[in-house]
Amino acid sequence: GYALGVAKFQPPERAKSLIRNGLALAMVGHGLFNGLLVIHPALAFGILILIPVMWRLVFHRIAAALAASPHAVRQSGDRKF
Repeated sequence: GYALGVAKFQPPERAKSLIRNGLALAMVGHGLFNGLLVIHPALAFGILILIPVMWRLVFHRIAAALAASPHAVRQSGDRKF
């Protein structure tokens, strides 16, 4: 989803590679998750650490994107006219 959002605002030739790479990364991550659960279920507890770390990274990227956006909703004292 992130790659699709970024690709929307890129030139078409760059957008295609962003979408392809984003999809590949999602598929590899999902495959690693499933493989971890199948191969060694006890290692699946590592996911309990990985998921909060990944959420934190994602929310950090979202916050940075919102801060850079000219369309971000700002506090009343932060308006740029």
